[in-house]
Amino acid sequence: MKKLLFLLLSLVSLSAFAQEPKIRLATDSTKVNVNGQPIMKGDDFLVDVQLYANSNTTARSLYFDFEFQNTAFDFVSVGNTGTGGNGGYLPYGSQITMTNYTYPGYSYAGNANNTTANGNQNYNNCAYNYTAGGPKTIIRVYLNWATTSGLPYNEWGTLLRMKFRLKTTAVGDAWDPIKMNFAASFNQNGSAGSCINEIPLTNVITQNPDAHKFVKANLDLNGNVPYTAIKVGFLKSDNTGPLFDVTSTGKVNIVDSLLTGNTQYRIMTFVSMDQMPSIMNAAVSVSDYTTAEAEFVSQNLDRTYNNQNIMTGMGYFAADVNRSNAFDGGDLTKLYAQAVGVNQLIVVPQGYVQGSGGFMSVNTFKATSFNNATPSNVFTDFPTNTQQVYSFTTPTNPGFPETIQVKYLLPGDINRSHSSQVVINGSIATNAVVALNKSIANKAMMNRTVGLINTPQAVAAIDVNLKNTTVTSNSIEIPVSINTNGINLSALQFEFAYDANKIKFESMKSEVPNDWYVFANSVTGKVKFGAIDQKLKTPLNGASIPFKLKFTTLQNGLDINSYIKVTPAQDAADTKGNQVGINLNTEVIKLTGYNNF
Repeated sequence: MKKLLFLLLSLVSLSAFAQEPKIRLATDSTKVNVNGQPIMKGDDFLVDVQLYANSNTTARSLYFDFEFQNTAFDFVSVGNTGTGGNGGYLPYGSQITMTNYTYPGYSYAGNANNTTANGNQNYNNCAYNYTAGGPKTIIRVYLNWATTSGLPYNEWGTLLRMKFRLKTTAVGDAWDPIKMNFAASFNQNGSAGSCINEIPLTNVITQNPDAHKFVKANLDLNGNVPYTAIKVGFLKSDNTGPLFDVTSTGKVNIVDSLLTGNTQYRIMTFVSMDQMPSIMNAAVSVSDYTTAEAEFVSQNLDRTYNNQNIMTGMGYFAADVNRSNAFDGGDLTKLYAQAVGVNQLIVVPQGYVQGSGGFMSVNTFKATSFNNATPSNVFTDFPTNTQQVYSFTTPTNPGFPETIQVKYLLPGDINRSHSSQVVINGSIATNAVVALNKSIANKAMMNRTVGLINTPQAVAAIDVNLKNTTVTSNSIEIPVSINTNGINLSALQFEFAYDANKIKFESMKSEVPNDWYVFANSVTGKVKFGAIDQKLKTPLNGASIPFKLKFTTLQNGLDINSYIKVTPAQDAADTKGNQVGINLNTEVIKLTGYNNF
C-alpha cells in the first residue's frame, strides 16, 4: 500500500521572535566516510545537523524534513547528541524522545512560500511530488525534550547525526545533494514557534575521484618527442613494475590497481627503442657539440669553467656522455661522433628486434632537483655513472595522492631540444632556440608561438632558401642557399627525407672553409648532412651555397613526380656555440619531370 505523507497545517499565526533558534547542516559537502577516509562505494558516512540556541527559552521540539537520492544512498540511522554535560546540545537533565519515518518515492516540491529562511513557514506550506519507485526519499524526524530550561548554548554545535551508506550500485562519483527542506520548532505551551533555517541546507556527497589513487604524476614532456614514444615506469627494488602511458600534455596515466601502498618505487622515464635512434639523431646536433666545445676550450687553467656556454647543472650532466662524472675532452669526442652521424650515444641492445615494441630507460629526476642542479654540485648530487631515478614511496592507503613532477634528460642533449626544460624563476634556462609544443602554462611562460626546433622564430636566425626543381634528366642537383643575416655561423646541419623508390642519393659537394669538417650520412630514404667549424675561427657570414646535393632518378627523370622533405633534424650554431634559428622558405622541395608540365 502506498504510504501517504500527511501535511499538518498549523492554524497558529507565526510571529517574529527575537530569539529564534537557528538550524543548518554542518557542511555543504562530504567526501570522507565514518572513519575519516575518502568515501568508497559501500561506505557509511555522516551528515550532521547543527543548532544555535540564540538565547531561546521556549522551544521544546523540532520537526525536520530531509530528502536524499535513494538510488545512490541508503538511510541507516539518525541520533541526537543528547544533553549538555554529556557531550550533547540540549538542556542538561532533559527527557528526550525522537522518532523518524521515511517516505520512499516522495520529493519536495519547492516554491516561493516553502523555501524561505523561516522553517515553520516552510513546514506550513510544504508540498511534495510522488513517483512510485522514484529516485528520492523524504525523511521526517521529530525531536522532543521535556525540561524547565531554555536552550543552553549560544554557539553552533551538533544536534543530530544522520548516517547514510553509499550504495555499491551507485553510478558515478557525485550525486544529488542530501537536503534539509525545513526545521520547524514548537514551544513548551504547544504553540508553533519560529526557527531560522540557515545555509548550508544541502550537502553534496562525493566519492573522491582520487579514492583509489596512491600518486599522480606529470612528466615535463618535450614537444619535439612524440608522446607515444614515452612511458613512465614504476619499478620496485627487484626491477619489476608497470610502465604507464603519457598523454600529449605530459600527464602520466597511472593504473592505480597496479601499485601497492607503502612501497618504494624507482620512477623512470622510458623511450621507445624503435624510435630512439631517430630521436637521438635529432636531439644531439651540431649546436650541442659546438656549445660543449666552446665551453671546454675556454676553461680556466684550474679546470673550472666559465659557465657561459653551458649554464646549468643539467647542461653539464647531459654533456658528460662518457659518464666519467666530469665534463672533459672525452665527452667532446663522443658528442662529435653523434652529431656528425659516425657513432651513437645510445645503442639499442644487441639482438633487439625492430618493431617489437621495446622501451629503454633514460635519466629521470624530481623536477625541483632537475631545476636546482648547478654546475658546481651536479656531479656530486647526481653522479653520471649511476642511472638517475626519482625515488618515491607510496602512502599506506590510497585516497590522498601527491602529485609529483618528473623530468628526464637524454644524454648529449645539452640544449635540451628534446629533453625536459630547466626552469629557473619561471623562465626556461637554455642556450637553445626554445620551440617546444608543451603545456599551456609553458606556452604562456615562453610567450611565443609553438613549433619544432628551428622553425621560423622571433630570434636571431639564418635564412635558408630551397627551390622546387624541374627535372630534365636523370640527374638532380639540390642547392642549399643560406644568408646568415650578420651571424657568424660555425655549424650547420640538415636532414632530407625522400622517396627511395623514385630517387637515390649519390653525393654532396660542399663549399665551406677548408678547416670545416663536412659530413653526409645516408640510409635508405634519408640523408643527414652538414659541416662544423672545428676551430671556431673561420665562420660563414653573408650569402652562400654551402651544400649541393646530387640525386639520380630510378626512372625516366622527365616523368618523375616526387619530393624531398626537410626533417626537424636541422640545426645551426654561432661561433660561441649557441644555437641560432633557421628560417626555411619551404619544408618540401618538389621534383617535377619536364613531361609533367
